Order: sequence, then C-alpha cells, then structure tokens
Amino acid sequence: MPAYKFLIPPHKQQIKFMNCAKKEHLFGGAKRGGKSVALCQKIIALSMAFPGNRGILIRQNLPDLKESTLVTFFLVCPKEIIARHHLTDKIITFTNGSWFSYRGVGDPDDLEKVKGIDIGWLAVDEPSEIAESTYLMLLAQLNWRLPDGRRPSYMAMLACNPEPGWVKKRFIDESAPDREFIPSLAKDNPGLPEGYVQWLKENFPEDWVEKYVNGSWEISEGMVYKAFDRRIHVLDYIPDDYLRNCKIYGSLDPAPATWTGFLLMAIDRWHNRLVFAEYKRQERLLGDHASDIMDMIAQCQVKGYDYEYTLIDPASSQRTNVRNQDEQLQSIRTLYAEAGLNCTPAWNSLEGGIERIKGLLNKNPTHVHPFTGELGAPHLYIGANCIQTIDEIQGWKRKLSPNGVVEYTGPDHLIDNIRYIENSRPKPPTVVTSHDLAAMDSGARLMHRTHDKWKQNWDKSIADAAATSNDHFGYLKTGQVGTFGR
Repeated sequence: MPAYKFLIPPHKQQIKFMNCAKKEHLFGGAKRGGKSVALCQKIIALSMAFPGNRGILIRQNLPDLKESTLVTFFLVCPKEIIARHHLTDKIITFTNGSWFSYRGVGDPDDLEKVKGIDIGWLAVDEPSEIAESTYLMLLAQLNWRLPDGRRPSYMAMLACNPEPGWVKKRFIDESAPDREFIPSLAKDNPGLPEGYVQWLKENFPEDWVEKYVNGSWEISEGMVYKAFDRRIHVLDYIPDDYLRNCKIYGSLDPAPATWTGFLLMAIDRWHNRLVFAEYKRQERLLGDHASDIMDMIAQCQVKGYDYEYTLIDPASSQRTNVRNQDEQLQSIRTLYAEAGLNCTPAWNSLEGGIERIKGLLNKNPTHVHPFTGELGAPHLYIGANCIQTIDEIQGWKRKLSPNGVVEYTGPDHLIDNIRYIENSRPKPPTVVTSHDLAAMDSGARLMHRTHDKWKQNWDKSIADAAATSNDHFGYLKTGQVGTFGR
C-alpha cells in the first residue's frame, strides 16, 4: 500500500473515530467538531487499507452532499491516490482499485441505483435527514468480497449534529456491542480560531449553545417542551404499590389513516403525573386497536388500580364517511364504543394544554420528588418503558411560517393524550362571575367560554353513559365535574 498523508491531519477525537472497529459508529454531536473531515478521513483509510474495496457515501440531498461533504473530501484526500472522478456516474476511484459512489438518497433514481449493491463500507452525512429504513437497507448490503477473496472490515460510519429521531435512539439511547458514539465538540477542534467557542456562547441563544456547542441530544431547535430532561423526568421503574394509591386515567388519540396512540397516566395525591404505559400502532383494524387498549385497561383493574375513565380526541365525535348497516354516517368514537371501548371527548385546548404541560415539566422549588424526596422537583414524569412518548416530547417542534402562522411539527399521537388528560381532569368547579370575565383579557375569556361549551358535552356524556352502560370501560365515575381551573 503506498504511503499517503491526509491534507488535514486528524485531531484527538477524530483519531478515536479512525481507530473505532465497531460495525456502526457515529461521530460528532455538535457544530465545528470536525464531523465531515473525520468521515472523509475514514473513507480514505478503509479504501486504501483494502485494495479493491468499495463503498457508498450518502446524504438526503445530493446538492447538499456536493457542496459540503464532497468539498471536504477533496480538501482532505491527497490528489496522488485518486485515479479518477467520474462526474456522470458519481464515482471516485483510487489508485489501488478501491472506489465509492456518492448519492443523494432523497432522489428515487439515485436510491434505486445503489439498492442491492454489495459494499464494504457505508458513510452517512447528517443521517437524521434520511429515513431509518433507507439506512437499514444499505446497512444490510455490507457484504462485499475483495478481489483476492478476503473480506474487508465492514463498517457503517455516520456523522451528525444532535437531533431527535432514530439516530439518537439507535446510538445515544440504546446500547449494542456493535455500535459506538464518539463525541466531538467545537472545543475538541484545534483548527478553529482562538476564542471561537466563547464567541458562540456569548452571541447565540442559550438553547442553540446547549445543543450545538455543548452537544446536548435532549434539545432540538424549536423544541416545544425545552424543560424536558431525561435525567429528571424519566423514571426507570414505577412500582405497582405506588400506582395502587393513584387515580389512573386513559386517553386515546385515534387516527385511522396513520397512527393510533393511547396512554395511561397515574396522578397521586401530591398531584404528580406519571405516564406509565403507552400504545402506538398503525395499519391495524379499529377493532384490533380497541381490543389491545381494553386489555391495557383491564390489566389496571386486575392489578387493583383505581381506573377513572378514558378520554378521546373530541374530533373523533365528528361523523365520517363510514356507514353502519342502516347507511347512517358514524363517528370514530361511535365505532370504538361498538367495539366495547367507551370514551368521553376531551377538552382540546391546544395552547392552554401546552402551557400546562410546560408548567408540569418545570422544577418547583417547594415540590418534593415522589421517590427520592428531593426538593425542587417537577410534577410530570414518564416511565422509561414509554419510549415513543419520550421521543414525541423531544421531537415536537414549534415554528413560524412565512405568513406569521404558528405551526407544530413532529409526531404528537401520545403527547396529545397528556394534554387531553391535563385539560379535562375533574376538579371542583371554579366559580367565574360576569365581573370576573369582564376583567380578563380576550384569551382568558375565550378559554373559559370554550371550556363551558366542552363541559356541557362532558356532562351530557356522563348522563348518556349512566343511562346506557353498566361497564367501567371508559366512562366517568359519577359526580365529577371537569374544569381547567388550577
């Protein structure tokens, strides 16, 4: 093998990445840590160490790859070891016969060209941009045999900023013997200007610094629930004995065309909220969803939990194009009731519910942690088994559209249920007089009026339940009144 030197020498963390022999390894976790340089260095090393090796360098969009990673590759790679760069086929060949193609897998044509090709290595820049299914498909193609019959060291190398999603789950949250995360922050990069990191800290927003300078995987840009911290809000274990002394609430967010989400929340006498079970499935019949959810509720009763009622997205009460045997339009809520799962429409105050959840996540200086007894605890906790709920809390984002409208992005099938329960949880009614309403701002008046309208439907559903059902699956215990007063 001919000797060569990288045009940009690796720093300490990049050397750790270079020496990593795991089948899958992720590098980076912050801006200006040298992610793209490290990725290109390892591409060169694997190509030169195994003559006749071949691999694929990918990113979601080809223009982004060409303008960033590919530019970095030519800044790092010595010209004398490149035999050819075929621009049309997007293939770079080395002098020892190794080669790699570079593709934007967001282009169906480019993705189709690399399907089924055996490779010796896979390099992914900003993997959070691509679908996990695409990554897994290419990962399964690490099966190339060298011209001399030997097999190279099969490796998938990823370089990424901290983002919620499958990359975080696969490399940060989970552990596996064949995976490793090698962090690299701006402070680890000796090639940056003097004082650069301090300048970032002084001139950029706190959340941005925490994520892109300090490398926190718990914060995403535009994250709605910024106070959420896995170390504080996630409980490894919630004992049955504890749950038996709580009130248990269920909530269902049905979306027949996409995902259906259901969760169980316990509320103790100190007003701690503990999400301890979740259900999130897609592409199933409504009856199958209902059956599994009723099994979850039945397990609560078998274990001696004090199950109160089941809420549902109020939009489910709208009639759809689904018809019964008499050709009458039916609602999703009605279909669930026919399957045996009776639900009460929740009060769906979006902004009000978001603010309540934020308040529950914030640490209260005078509140005691339900298990450690420490002061300064929040009121909302998630069981570690509720992985998808945690993912939604971390991944749900708020952004402002060009026309000034606030938009929320990301999956919310489970966190919607937290909001339904918090908005609708029965408490003694708060008396609000006409003078009180007059003194409120327009937002507060609107909240009270929409709540009063919801409460009328709530009370009616209690009366209907008492008249038509003797079972305990989903209906309110009698004598309780919903209010958003806190």
